[in-house]
Amino acid sequence: MRIQSLNYKIENSMRAVVYTFAPKGMKALTKQRRRWYFGMIHNLKKYRKMFGKQYGELGLLVLPVAIISILTVIIISSYAISKAVRGWYGQIKLYSTINFDFINNINLQGDLLLISVYRILSEGIVIYGAIFFIIAITMLIFINKRIKSIDKPIGVLLNYIFFMFFYSILFSFWWILSGMYSIFRKDISWR
Repeated sequence: MRIQSLNYKIENSMRAVVYTFAPKGMKALTKQRRRWYFGMIHNLKKYRKMFGKQYGELGLLVLPVAIISILTVIIISSYAISKAVRGWYGQIKLYSTINFDFINNINLQGDLLLISVYRILSEGIVIYGAIFFIIAITMLIFINKRIKSIDKPIGVLLNYIFFMFFYSILFSFWWILSGMYSIFRKDISWR
């Protein structure tokens, strides 16, 4: 961002091969992502003047879409989790009033899950998320065709679906954690 704030151009090679060492374990992965996201928050604050038409596509499209994407994932994930927990809690509380035996009735536990999933999928914010998901898939397919990617579209689609439904919860957690570190001015270990 510093290079681009000085109006230099950055060239990318789509055919470049880059190697990295993946973190070993969840704790190391969380530490790495917290460091990355904290750095992005710091840079977005430091280079906030880059939002706008003066910096072309970066200021008008790339940075705003990145922030909207991050916020969308955090909002939808948080909402879905809280809605599911509240639904399960409500159902458990309801059945507890009649001293229902949860442990010996496994079918009901499956029904509670299905009821929660139905409630979540019928919410307006989830419809917004579905629209966002369809737009993102369309953009991925377009980008893959434009760069003449050797990846098969079905592989890209499956990876994106996995990302949206499983990784998004971790992604939200890491962003919230990094945001808290930024707000409370906690130091980040860069090792």
